[in-house]
Amino acid sequence: MKPLYQHTFTNRGTSAVEAVVYVAIFSLIMLALLNFAYYSFKKQSYSTAVYDASFSARKALSELLSDIRSASYSDNGAYPIERFEGYEFIFYSDTDKDGKIEKIRYFLDGTTLKKQIFKSSGIPPIYLNTPDKESAVASYVQNQRFSETLFEYLDKYGNKITNPNDLLKIVTVNIKIITDKNPNRAPDKYNFEASASIRNLIEDYAK
Repeated sequence: MKPLYQHTFTNRGTSAVEAVVYVAIFSLIMLALLNFAYYSFKKQSYSTAVYDASFSARKALSELLSDIRSASYSDNGAYPIERFEGYEFIFYSDTDKDGKIEKIRYFLDGTTLKKQIFKSSGIPPIYLNTPDKESAVASYVQNQRFSETLFEYLDKYGNKITNPNDLLKIVTVNIKIITDKNPNRAPDKYNFEASASIRNLIEDYAK
């Protein structure tokens, strides 16, 4: 006697065509995930590069502005500005706010903007040639690569000064920092600019 209901189950293996389709779908999914991860990482790297370069330049500008605005006659009576060039600026200022005037040298060393501090000593006061402190105030500086000076010097009328004999006419310093953490990759360069007037020299002109 035959059963009223009989279910026949056939255990059929995966065909070659189905296997190819599964592999193709899996490969597309993995490719999409890899692309997403790559672009996410690239975006994060881009944001980090911009932040690093921007933070470094803004911090340097803030320090430069404070020092330059407070430039004054040295402890031995020397003029507030000792030397001025496109990538180097040497002047006197109370950078650590201790009541004594330090000689300060800002200069570009490769792609690093550095600061040297020379303290006075002795009676009468003198400044030795060896700095008491040297520090990096900005990294990834690309001014030389783009043939752009760091410092520009102006007289009280806004005229640009380049002649060393006109040192006494300087009252304002324009600062331009060009940054690019990796010139061979995005992001492109960024410019950070500021202007600092030397208070003591402006007051001298006003007398």
